[in-house]
Order: sequence, then C-alpha cells, then structure tokens
Amino acid sequence: MKFSIILRFLILGALWVLLCYMYVAAKTTMTLLDWFWLLASFVIIFAPMYKKYVGNNRKK
Repeated sequence: MKFSIILRFLILGALWVLLCYMYVAAKTTMTLLDWFWLLASFVIIFAPMYKKYVGNNRKK
C-alpha cells in the first residue's frame, strides 16, 4: 500500500477518534444508541475508503 493511502487512513482515523472523544466527553451517560452512532459513523467513514483503496487492489 502506498504511503499516501496510509497517511489518509491515519489522518482520517485521528480526526474520527478526536471527534468521538469529544462526543463521549460531552455525554454524562452512554446509552446503547450512543454506541450505535459511534459504530455507524466508523462504518460510514471507513468502509468506502477500505473498499476503494484496499479492496480493489486484489482485483488488479
């Protein structure tokens, strides 16, 4: 995998972790719905990137 692709994943991952931390820190209690939103945001952000940059490498 190219360095630029790894860098994209790292920057986006760090930003996602920061935003999740800010969300969790602002909450007084975490419910199951809050955990669902965190998991859903992870899938929405990283699944397309994984499919585009990692998944297509196997087809080439």
